[in-house]
Amino acid sequence: MKKRKWLWLILGISVGVIAATSIVYYLHRPPDVKTALRVALNVPEERKDYFFLNIPPLADCYPGTMYSALGTPIGAVASSSPDLSRGPLTQFRAHQKVDARLRQSVTSSLLSGVLQQQDLGDVTIDIHGLTVVTMDSSRIKRRLLQSDEALDLYNHGKDPLVVLKSYEGIVELTMHNTSQTSAKGNEPAQDKTEILRSRGFTVQGAVEGSGSHDMRMTSNAPIVFAYEAAHAKFATSNLGPRPDTVEFTPVREKETMPSLASLVQN
Repeated sequence: MKKRKWLWLILGISVGVIAATSIVYYLHRPPDVKTALRVALNVPEERKDYFFLNIPPLADCYPGTMYSALGTPIGAVASSSPDLSRGPLTQFRAHQKVDARLRQSVTSSLLSGVLQQQDLGDVTIDIHGLTVVTMDSSRIKRRLLQSDEALDLYNHGKDPLVVLKSYEGIVELTMHNTSQTSAKGNEPAQDKTEILRSRGFTVQGAVEGSGSHDMRMTSNAPIVFAYEAAHAKFATSNLGPRPDTVEFTPVREKETMPSLASLVQN
C-alpha cells in the first residue's frame, strides 16, 4: 500500500515538473517575427499586417527596391548604398516556424541551389538584434520617376511595388533531422556548405554521436528578415511624356498573397 502511494506521489511530481517546465517555456519563448517587430516598434496590433517576412531571405529587399505587379524585381538597392540610413542596433529576439507558404520562396532566396522546398519540412528561424533601415522618401520617389521599367508598368495601368522600410538582424536557420547531413560525421555536404559560406553563412552540422541530425545556418552579418512595401501611384501635372509625381499606398502582406517573396524569381 505504501509502495503504491509512493508511486502515485512520484508520478504526480513528475507531471507537475513537466507542466511547470512547459509553462516556463511558453512564457519565455521568443515571439514570432511579426509580433516581435510590433512590440519592438511599439505600434498597434494591426500594424503586423504590413510586415512582409523575408524568409527564407531574398538578397535584395532594401528600401527603394522595386518590383513589378508579379513580383519580378525591376530595380534593386544594394545593402551598401549611401542612400540608405540605419538606425541604432537594438535588442531583439524572434522565433519563426517555416510554413508551406514561406517554403515557396526558397528557390529564389539565398538558399537557392542548396535547399529545395521538400528540405524545409521542419525548419525554424531565430533572429537576434534589430536594425531599422530606411531611405528618404524623396529619394525613393526619384528612383521610381527615373525608372523606365516603372514607367512601362504605369503606361500599362499597373502600379509597381516598392520597399519603404527594411529590418535587419542576424538570421539563424535550423533544419531539424535533415537529410542534408552525411552519415559520416553528420557534416553538411561539402559543396553546399561552400555555397552557403560564399553567401555569408556559417554552417554547422550535428555533433557526431549526439543523436541529432540538425543543420544550422547562421548569417555572418545582419540581413533583411522583414520589410514594409507600398504601391507606387504615378500621376502627371503637365503634358510631358513621363509622370512627375508619385504617392505611396502601404500594402498589407495578405493583399499580395501569395507573398511578394514567393513570387520573385531569379
